[in-house]
Amino acid sequence: MHFIVTDRKEEGNYQSGPLVVLTLRGSPKTPLVDGRLGKLGNTAKNLLKNAIQDPAGTQAPCAALCFRRNCFDLVLRRTGTLSGEFFGNEHCQTGFLPLKVEMLVCWSTVRSGRREKAMGTIRRVGGPFLLTVGCLAVLAIALGDDREARPQSGDQQAKIVMADKDWPVFRGNSLQTGVARQPLPDKLQILWQFKTQDAIEGSAVIADGVVYVGSYDQNLYAIDLQTGNLKWKYQAGPIKAAPGVYKGLVFVGDMDGGFHCLDARTGKKKWTFKTGGEITAGPNFVDDAVLVGCYADETLYKLSLDGKVLWKFKTEGPVNGSPAVVGKQTFVAGCDSVLRILDIEKGKEQAKVDLDGPAGASAAIAGQHLYVGTMNNEFLAVDWKNAKIEWRYRAARNAREFYASAALSEDLVVVGCRDKRVHAIDRKTGKPVWNFQTKGRVDSSPVLAGGRIYVGSLDGHLYVLDLRKGNLIAQFKLGDAISASPAVAAGRLVIGTEDGVVFCLGAKN
Repeated sequence: MHFIVTDRKEEGNYQSGPLVVLTLRGSPKTPLVDGRLGKLGNTAKNLLKNAIQDPAGTQAPCAALCFRRNCFDLVLRRTGTLSGEFFGNEHCQTGFLPLKVEMLVCWSTVRSGRREKAMGTIRRVGGPFLLTVGCLAVLAIALGDDREARPQSGDQQAKIVMADKDWPVFRGNSLQTGVARQPLPDKLQILWQFKTQDAIEGSAVIADGVVYVGSYDQNLYAIDLQTGNLKWKYQAGPIKAAPGVYKGLVFVGDMDGGFHCLDARTGKKKWTFKTGGEITAGPNFVDDAVLVGCYADETLYKLSLDGKVLWKFKTEGPVNGSPAVVGKQTFVAGCDSVLRILDIEKGKEQAKVDLDGPAGASAAIAGQHLYVGTMNNEFLAVDWKNAKIEWRYRAARNAREFYASAALSEDLVVVGCRDKRVHAIDRKTGKPVWNFQTKGRVDSSPVLAGGRIYVGSLDGHLYVLDLRKGNLIAQFKLGDAISASPAVAAGRLVIGTEDGVVFCLGAKN
């Protein structure tokens, strides 16, 4: 890492690790991100919009830029102007952001756990590097390859795990946060379409440049992400569940109760495990094992990668959601209205929480908090470590069921509902922040990428919304209905429709 300091500008080039996080802080009266983004390049603009936080609890907005395996060239001017150019796989034009900063605050919460100030110097503070010049503080933190955005303060601002270059499981990662690390292009266009013979209700996954998606036509398809060409297909039963990709293998459950393991490259079957009936949720993975829940036989299974049962846990109702994994714990909830916290090694119940309603979706997790909606028209935040409900959210009008899973930002929970709206909820308080009205039920689980929300609706549209205000940025009419959730990787978004068509959106250049 190095800085060049001159009379007119200070330049920083951050190249000190696989993941770099920059934190810029402004005053309450002059926020860093207030919509006056000028001509800032699209990629940098999206990064700036992505996370407005308040680490000190003073309501002073803070912009955090998080990305991986790339560099960010930052120019700070004493006159209060900021420009940035993003290098790596993507490029954007340098521009300027009107900026007046009155407070000098630099937080270091990742390794040192301390706050430091310095004037025009660079010093090592525990692990992070700190630079402060004039009235602006910049913190550059070099992190390991753990794919996590770091916390700001307390567990309510707990780290949000992001998907990396791939989207190998439902919701992108083992904690099911629905967050992509890289932003999507500012202007999306349909790049290709792939037609199946029946409805697609399950989400696609993406790994190593290949899209894997199931259809009710009884096939799992492997499609080239760049071209939309078919690589192979595998016949199973009707497929509603999202697949999962792990260690060169593809796993998927079908509505006939078969759970299939295939070679990801060739589509050749390795084995099939027979459950007691339909499987509607995707798998998750831990070490050399796969977890999958069965709707029909009300059981969560842990299988070895060669298809042997390691343990199984019987619930008291159908299992709807994919199991999240946190360290040595996994979670199962469904139509028995109970969230169960299980030891992942032995499959023993450690604690349970009464949800007061069946859970129809997969849980999303950040720190010790788990977020899940119910068919009792409520969305809940659960402190899973203490086995208690932290808050409950119910829409003020026309409250309906939550069948979608949530996407998590540092301070918001964003989730679709059968009231035809997308809701943004404050993660700390459970209070509403904004909602967006569509023309159909929203069973599609939203994805967060670059400060924007991407979500489908049964009205057939894919919507692009601003994370902070919920404003409509763009919409695409893709089919008669969309209940599947987006998958995001390599600057592209993939989603299926109930017409049986897979769409890939990105930038044509």
